[in-house]
Formats: sequence, C-alpha cells, structure tokens
Amino acid sequence: VHRDVSPQNVMVGVDGTARVLDFGVAKAAGRLQTTREGQLKGKIAYMAPEQYHGEVSRLTDVFAGSVVLWEAIVGDKLFSGNEGEIVAKILHRPIPSPRERRSDLSPAVEEIVMRGLARDPKDRFATALEMSDALVQALPPASSAEVGAWVTSLAAETLRDRQALIREMETEPHISPKRLVPATPPDAATKTDLASDKLIKIKSHARTWRLSILGLLVIAI
Repeated sequence: VHRDVSPQNVMVGVDGTARVLDFGVAKAAGRLQTTREGQLKGKIAYMAPEQYHGEVSRLTDVFAGSVVLWEAIVGDKLFSGNEGEIVAKILHRPIPSPRERRSDLSPAVEEIVMRGLARDPKDRFATALEMSDALVQALPPASSAEVGAWVTSLAAETLRDRQALIREMETEPHISPKRLVPATPPDAATKTDLASDKLIKIKSHARTWRLSILGLLVIAI
C-alpha cells in the first residue's frame, strides 16, 4: 500500500512510461498511519475517507489514484480549500463528476472515475489493476511512443540543457552536480520540474489525463 499517491509522486519519462515513486510513507517505521504528534501521513487532498479513521488498504490507493485521474482530466484540484474544508469535502460533501467540467468525457470513463471515488471502499474497484483494465477497455491509452514524444516536446529545452550539462560534467569532472538543477524553475506554462536525466515530473493538466491510466497500471504492479 503506497498511502501517498498524488501528482507529485507520478513521474512520466521520455520513454513513455509512468512511474509511481516515493514510498516513504509506505515504509514508515511500524507502518503507522499517524506520526507521534498525531498528524496524518500523506497529502490530505488525496486521502480516502477511511484513511482519516486510521484504516488503510489497497483500496485507499484506488481512491487516491482516482483523485489524480479526476484532476488530470479536469485540469484542476478536486478537493481544495483549507485543511478543514478539504476534510469536510472528502468525508461529507457530494463529490462532483468530472463530466461537470469536461462535457466531452465519455460516460464510461466518468463511471470508472466515480466508482474509484466511492466513499465506501466496498463500492470501489477491488484493485488498481481491475480499475486500469476497465479504463483500457473504455478508452485505450496512448502508446508509450506517443507519450514519450509528448514529454520530449513539452520539456525539450530543459532536456537539452540537462544533457549539455551532463556532457560537460563527463569532460570536466570538477563541475558541481548541483548545476544540473536549474536556478529557476522551468517555464510555468510547461508545468514540469526536473527529476532525473530521463524523468520529468508531470503535474495535473487537462491534456495529460490519459497518462494517468498508465500510472494506474504501475500502481497495480
């Protein structure tokens, strides 16, 4: 159980593969759901309702993955506000359908997203693999080649600069690796951050929602 599935932890590479990273919460000592100070582990806007009561299972990751998918489809936050407002929305208020914001979304995909967001764990998909299979049937995902080409075009300048620095380091060993991290973030319009020489962090964006289907496949594994 990952416990912290969120856009910040989904990495999409130029090879077209989505990866779910940062298992720090899952590997926490004793796998405690709360810290010694009583603070919940994970990002509250992506936590399943039962997670607030200390109940954790693979179904909490299904809920979190569905929040990520909703946001990728719509291009906006699903649960926003201060901490109290977010908790109230997750626990008690009606969860809006992505079709309310994206009328072009197929009813089949809408049904899958909303099932993944069911408050009662028993009403969700039993596993992330089951959900990903349903998504692939409802809307075949982009190929890895298409996704890789999209990432490359989106972050072309950042990738070129990074490769140039790597080549420079290989010939001039005295150059600090810190130069691989840009002094200023990439253009906000690209919504990307430098991750590694071949990994680019892709934040939720209306044009990238099909990538989340690949991410769910990774979660299932």
